[in-house]
Amino acid sequence: MPTLSTSRALVAGAALVAVGALAGSLLTRVAHDPHTATAEVLTGTVPWSNQQIRRFAFEADGEPRNPLGDQTFYEFVVDDLTVPGCLAGTNDDPVREDRRRVEVEAIHQSFDGPREVNIALSVRCLDAAG
Repeated sequence: MPTLSTSRALVAGAALVAVGALAGSLLTRVAHDPHTATAEVLTGTVPWSNQQIRRFAFEADGEPRNPLGDQTFYEFVVDDLTVPGCLAGTNDDPVREDRRRVEVEAIHQSFDGPREVNIALSVRCLDAAG
């Protein structure tokens, strides 16, 4: 039969395990892992794209335009066979400068500096011609 001191030790041990589990759970929720990213879906307009270098400018709906003319650029990760029609150029010119409506699923990564890299995981053309 356990003695009173053994019972206290068991209760204290169980309490320590519970506190440790709670602390570990909370830390995993608030800690930022720089090697993970959560994609977000944005809708907006593409005023410029270059199929050859796989980059496009993007203006998200609801964001004010930069008065200095700076644009937000996205790199898109597709092969040449799956470039969305609204980002594709022509045989003679990979650059397009017409405005097109798109939905972008993107992640954003900062590599220990002020510049953020925007990566489009998927692009869905919203215009009928795209």
